Amino acid sequence: MSDKNEGPRIRIADETQSRFDHPRHSLHRTVSNSSMSIRSSHSRVAAPEAVLPITYRTLSYNINGDLKKADHSNKKDSKHVRDLEQLDWHLISVDELFQRLSTSPSQGLSVEQVARRTSEYGKNKPTPPPSGLFRKIVGYVFGGFGPLLFLGCILVFIAWKPLGNPPALANLALAIVLAVVFVIQAAFNAWQDWSSSRVMASITTMLPDDCMVVREHKQEWTTATELVPGDIVKVKQGNKLPSDLRFIAVSSDAKFDRSILTGESEPAQGTVESTDKNYLETRNIGLQGTHCVSGTVTGVCVATGDNTVFGRIAGLTNKPRHEFTPLQKEILRFVLIIIGIIATVVILVVVLWAAWLRRDHPDWINVPLLIVSCVSVGIAFVPEGLPIAVAMSLTIGANIMKKNKILCKSLATVETLGSVSVICSDKTGTLTKNEMFVTDCYTGGEEYTEGASRRSILQGEETDASAGNSINRLRIVGGLCNAAEFDTSTLSYPLSQMKMYGDPTDQAILRFSETLGSVNKLRSDTKNLFEIAFNSRNKFMVRIMHSLHADVED
Repeated sequence: MSDKNEGPRIRIADETQSRFDHPRHSLHRTVSNSSMSIRSSHSRVAAPEAVLPITYRTLSYNINGDLKKADHSNKKDSKHVRDLEQLDWHLISVDELFQRLSTSPSQGLSVEQVARRTSEYGKNKPTPPPSGLFRKIVGYVFGGFGPLLFLGCILVFIAWKPLGNPPALANLALAIVLAVVFVIQAAFNAWQDWSSSRVMASITTMLPDDCMVVREHKQEWTTATELVPGDIVKVKQGNKLPSDLRFIAVSSDAKFDRSILTGESEPAQGTVESTDKNYLETRNIGLQGTHCVSGTVTGVCVATGDNTVFGRIAGLTNKPRHEFTPLQKEILRFVLIIIGIIATVVILVVVLWAAWLRRDHPDWINVPLLIVSCVSVGIAFVPEGLPIAVAMSLTIGANIMKKNKILCKSLATVETLGSVSVICSDKTGTLTKNEMFVTDCYTGGEEYTEGASRRSILQGEETDASAGNSINRLRIVGGLCNAAEFDTSTLSYPLSQMKMYGDPTDQAILRFSETLGSVNKLRSDTKNLFEIAFNSRNKFMVRIMHSLHADVED
């Protein structure tokens, strides 16, 4: 209980008692050719803070209680914060980096070093969470209305034998039916948990399969899971970073898409020197799972597996939640109501039997039949299909979200997100897909939509030769003077499903050029002689191309 003498929770600093001790003086505005002034009709000069309307106010908010709550919740995550604060890979010099990790850019690690560090640091992959098999099995069996079904099954078996005299086959059949329903519900709960864990396990698909490393003076491809701290890693445009890297050599156009971790749509420029004391913000650290959208870099692996930023995030998502979601609270409330109704009705049946039927009609209902009647009344209130219906609807939602690269830790979170009506965010990259599209183009003195540009290319000289020629030139420039590339493994897919690597703007122009004609054929018919990569200072890109065929101009 708060103290009665406690001050107001919100206080306006410029509202002083003296302000209210004197009446407000009337104001007169005097306008002249050179100035406008405000003066008081009273002869005494009034304090500005007591007379002028208050535009800016200083608010003092009593938040002691809120700070205690925030401090208590922040203590849980303080260990992760401290671990990140202690990282200094981005602050030390390159020479000290090589000395700490006992490696060199030309030689790399030896086979013995790799084997020793693999046994010390483990594989370069997130550690799966503990299974907790016993706890899961108990949850499968006794989750939802499972305890009621299990209790009813046991009671009906007891009513069949030994209480049944003679044993009634109808009671045995009812007990078997209840057992089957109980097993089906437990199996469905297990399938539901397995399917949701399978969705969460797909987080590993966000990491690359292999990477280029330098070991024993040789460049070789190795599985990304075999990477160890100290490995020299070569990364080029289109590659995913296999671990956290400290850059030791970068090209002038090296940029990295960090939207998978930060939600920022703007690629970050790679550097050799540190740009920030914060490990997460500095540009000389490449984070695992991010894309190299342009340029080439050489880096030293400084963290693998659970020690990477990506691994830390994956570890936090695998931590068990001890709070109920709104859906779980509603289901628990509904189950308790049903249990209360069942208990009330069963108690009423037993009281009627004991007080009236057993005394006045002793041969009508015996004890085994009473048990079966109570179980039947109780099971009649149990909506056995409710858990299955809820789980099925949430599973469908989780699978749809998975197709859009959204991973659900548990099915209950799907309903929580679905109940959100307003989202307030200060970063567009967090909510958008980080994709751009060309909708209109201006060439040859005319403006065209994407569809009109395609028709002009197809119709050619039959309709408007000049328009078709100018758009074809635009297609050639957009396809050749472009740093973005298509993933060769998806070239046979429709354009909307093709994967691309590069800056979002370059990807949009490349996609537009592909709608007008094959960019791969265009590039195979030309040879790149010279290139100046795009940068923020020049704001242009130059490529000198030589055509290998007569139908493509230089």
